[in-house]
Amino acid sequence: MARPPPMFCELSLLETMLTDGRINAAITAIAPDDPHIVEIPLYDEPFWVALSRDHSLAAEGEIEISGIARDDLLMLADGRCLRDQILSFYADQLAGMSPVSTQYTSLPTILTLVGTGAGITLVLAMSLAGGWVTDTGIALRWERSGLAWRSVRLVFRRTFPKHAMIERLADCIAAILPDTVQPERR
Repeated sequence: MARPPPMFCELSLLETMLTDGRINAAITAIAPDDPHIVEIPLYDEPFWVALSRDHSLAAEGEIEISGIARDDLLMLADGRCLRDQILSFYADQLAGMSPVSTQYTSLPTILTLVGTGAGITLVLAMSLAGGWVTDTGIALRWERSGLAWRSVRLVFRRTFPKHAMIERLADCIAAILPDTVQPERR
């Protein structure tokens, strides 16, 4: 039996939960479709290239996606938001390529493979704030094209009575963002 996509990727489910009052707010990288939902932009987040320190491309300061061999690109399995975002950035570059490896179900698995030299992946800038790269054999490089980024927003239903509280929450989030992302507010 096929696994359904994770709940956090289902914006329509989040929109339903927001509009019927089951949740008051959510943070998402997908723009809402429902006109009853308000969004507050929080930050723009670039993706970085993660590869083995021993990979030939690790000597470069920036890496172009077109320079990554199809067989080297590791991504999450179908139905995962991160996979879909990466494919959307590089639709033109990946159009002529055979399908990339999408058999992996967790980012830690992919990063372990990257650290051992089994491939290359893209990681979100927010994840760079942690120390997970230390002693993993992974090198991180800028993605050269500038196409690989996402906008993260705080969403809530228009009828939520505590708009000031949501604005304050957005300000608190902006105040603690790492320097790996571009805040929309200060």
